[in-house]
Amino acid sequence: MVFMRSCSSSTYNATGRQLREIPGDIPQGATHILLSQNQFTSIPGGAFTANPQCIYLDLSANQIADLDLAAFVGLDLLQNLFLNKNRLTTLKSRQFEDLSELRQLVLSQNPLIQVESGAFLLGNLTQLHLEDCELTVLHDNMFLGLYHLQDLVLSRNAISVIHLLALKWVPNLHRLFLDQNLLTQQQLLDRFATAGSLQELHLSKNVISALNSNVFTGLSSVTHVFLSNNVISRIAEGSFQQLLKLKLLDLSHNKWVQKKRRIFSQLPSLETLLLQHNGLEDLASGDFTGSTAISLLNVANNAISTLQLGLFSEMRNLTVLELSFNYINHLEPGIFKGAESLRILNMEMNKLVSISNGVFSEPDWNEWIYTELQNLEILSLSNNSLDKLEPRVFSGLKGLKNLYLGGNLRLRNLPEGVFVGLDNVRAIHLQNTSITTLPWTVFYPWDATGSGGHPQKLNIDLSGNSLLDCDYELCWMKDGEEG
Repeated sequence: MVFMRSCSSSTYNATGRQLREIPGDIPQGATHILLSQNQFTSIPGGAFTANPQCIYLDLSANQIADLDLAAFVGLDLLQNLFLNKNRLTTLKSRQFEDLSELRQLVLSQNPLIQVESGAFLLGNLTQLHLEDCELTVLHDNMFLGLYHLQDLVLSRNAISVIHLLALKWVPNLHRLFLDQNLLTQQQLLDRFATAGSLQELHLSKNVISALNSNVFTGLSSVTHVFLSNNVISRIAEGSFQQLLKLKLLDLSHNKWVQKKRRIFSQLPSLETLLLQHNGLEDLASGDFTGSTAISLLNVANNAISTLQLGLFSEMRNLTVLELSFNYINHLEPGIFKGAESLRILNMEMNKLVSISNGVFSEPDWNEWIYTELQNLEILSLSNNSLDKLEPRVFSGLKGLKNLYLGGNLRLRNLPEGVFVGLDNVRAIHLQNTSITTLPWTVFYPWDATGSGGHPQKLNIDLSGNSLLDCDYELCWMKDGEEG
């Protein structure tokens, strides 16, 4: 045995000693008792009556299958109890009633199948871990007595039924983890009506196929909702309208194809919207009306072919827009109007054939004056079908640092002045295109020494091309060399 003392606490450490019984030599003043990785099969009544100062008890990774109802008598000051990685199958009524000061109870990785009513009469408990067990039902009195509970972790069970009043006894719950269970949409209806303090709801990796309009009734304080990796194919209009404090919504990796208009409108606090890996076919003007706080929008890996004008008109805080792996073949001039804070725009792996003037700039007195994307730093158009870029198409993207055009196999030439205005660019990626000729006017007024006002460090990647004609002035950047 090891008994360690410090100025602030006393720790009794018998971890991994192959003990079969609770040792009788635990000092009375021990505050931290570490008994994990032994061979206990049960905890008898009064096992710790000689340790009234204990505030931390670790019994994890044993073979405990039975807890006497008086197992924890005398531990009036205990705050943290670890019983994870044992063989508990049932928690009896009043199992922990002697632990009036308990704050954290960890029961994860037990083969638990039954929790009797009143098993948790723990008025001060704030964290309850029941993940990786074998629970199938959350019954009405399962969490009786947990008035101050804030974190309830039920991930990776086999829960398929939630009784209507199961969450009645946890009115101060902040975070609820129900991910990786077997919940359907029917088991969500009206289940959160009494969870008015809930801030995070984790429902990823269930078998939810639809969201009804009243599914989130009562969740007036929720800020994060995770619904990824379900089989959601239908979302009713108004499903999220009550979530006025919602900051993050994750609907990625579902089966959602046809959407009602304005499903994501009037969500004034929404900052992150994740819709990647669905089957969405379009994004229309008005879809995000009133949701002006969105800063990250990810709709990659969908089937989007068109973006309607006005789509981003109210998205003044948008900084990251992920549109890669879709079927977008055309961009209307002015399509990004309103997204003046955009810093990262990823449109790789689409079907774009050309980019015309007006997509990233607007005409003003016969000059293309950039008005919207002045903060854009990264623009990826790689792996499309581009065969044509208009002169000055990137004009005015003064904040751009990285421009990706590689993998456009139909791109054979670049017009004079196509990169004019990219005053802060650090790298232009043109690898694996079909460019064979590069006149010096393409990069004018830049040169290898950085004259013409261009920064010294400019990397132009031309690898994977077959340059047949390269003006003398441009030989410094052939084959991706750094200028």
